[in-house]
Amino acid sequence: MALEVKITIVDSDVTADGKLPLVVQFTESGTLVELAGGATAACNGVQLSWNGLGYAARVPQVAAGGQYEVSHLREGVSTTVVVTAPPRPVITSPVAQELVPRSAALPISFVAAGAPRVRVLATAPNGMVRGEPQADSGLITLDARSLSAGAGTLTLTRELEGKLSGTGFHAATFAYSVDRQVPVVWQ
Repeated sequence: MALEVKITIVDSDVTADGKLPLVVQFTESGTLVELAGGATAACNGVQLSWNGLGYAARVPQVAAGGQYEVSHLREGVSTTVVVTAPPRPVITSPVAQELVPRSAALPISFVAAGAPRVRVLATAPNGMVRGEPQADSGLITLDARSLSAGAGTLTLTRELEGKLSGTGFHAATFAYSVDRQVPVVWQ
């Protein structure tokens, strides 16, 4: 099969419906293609719909270690790609409901996992601040000076990507973002 596939998963710690967005892009010689000839795409039994950027749906979240099985079906032949859900980041500091100073280099500690990068997002009553990607080293900093005092959150996102082998596709890759959110009180 000359098709290449890229799977993008955004796995949020906070979801109202227990589902997450998943997008599958099929390409041929680097060009995005819409499946033809009655071919379909699904993930864990949920049909994926073409939206102009790929095939997408909100699919039920699986626990860490669980699998997202993406299938391409054409003329009775199914080709599958499996992406395993990684564990969520573990934030060790600050802890839930901690009073947190709005400093220029607020340290956020977490258990390192060797991903290519992590990033942090902070919310406060007056809005949000998104940090730049940093190394997955167990410590990330954020300039939180623009946030207002009061209830807010810190969300640490680990960004993973890689190649998948033995799929039946010419090439298969994935991009997986998984996060953990902790409520805090800005001082």
